[in-house]
Amino acid sequence: MPLISDLDETRVFQPDECLELANQLISDNSDDAIWENAWILKALANNRDFVIQRYHDRLKSYWSGNNSDKFQPQSLELAHNKRFFIRSNIWLPLDTSSKTVEFEKYLFAYEIAHDHNFQLLTVGYYGSGYPTDIYEYDSSKVAGAVGEHVELSEKTETVLIPGRTIFYRQSKDIHIQYLPSEISLSVNLTVAGKNADLLPQYCFDTEKRQITGGAGDLHSNRLFILDVFRTLNDGNTVEILSDFVRHFDCPRTRVVAFQVLEEIEPDACAPLLAKTDIGTIPYLKEFLARGNAARGYSRF
Repeated sequence: MPLISDLDETRVFQPDECLELANQLISDNSDDAIWENAWILKALANNRDFVIQRYHDRLKSYWSGNNSDKFQPQSLELAHNKRFFIRSNIWLPLDTSSKTVEFEKYLFAYEIAHDHNFQLLTVGYYGSGYPTDIYEYDSSKVAGAVGEHVELSEKTETVLIPGRTIFYRQSKDIHIQYLPSEISLSVNLTVAGKNADLLPQYCFDTEKRQITGGAGDLHSNRLFILDVFRTLNDGNTVEILSDFVRHFDCPRTRVVAFQVLEEIEPDACAPLLAKTDIGTIPYLKEFLARGNAARGYSRF
């Protein structure tokens, strides 16, 4: 079942303390270790000063021209080390009569059922919080094709109120965020690694129990570039695509590279089928889900 808790934690941490303890106590990046130590993030959320201080710093950096933040305006990096990132997310109520409401929903990922290809621990920090529906699925039973049926668990409904902690497990939990009733803010602890750059992030239709596409992750960015080669290519493109089919770690990337080769240089495919395992991948002929590479990584 989804991992949700209202932790009774009264300690107050600074971001560097949070990162140091996470580094010590979450040694193996396992789901169990992260959830057992979710109190670390709650102790950080008990600090009612550090977020506004960081926003002050961000505004000053625009003035000085030294801004180098990696995330979008609604998502701000607060601190990081080699293994963990702390960031805040702002969730705004929207004017549903506005002509831009659909764009704004997309910007904040409202009403989009999606999973995460990384481990995300989040805590409500300010405001009423966003309502969310959470499902579970088994990603090992999914090929990743658009329209593919997915078995989902029963729905769990909750709201990310201040102090409530939710753990969205990598390629396991699917959730839908809905508009909050007032401006709200959450603080996230994400884990670097665990093959996030090799795993896809999916969007779903929870009523039809289907994959509808991908999100703007690094996996989708790779597939986006491969798709460009369908129309923009030269002699070097065939060699590069062939090397991807032979050697790249991600099976889905290898499949799409092969599919592009079939379009632009079919004669290059026979040797690959003969000398590699590409022909044994069951979804070789499927259109695999990918997101819009322009979305930016990990915005959800």
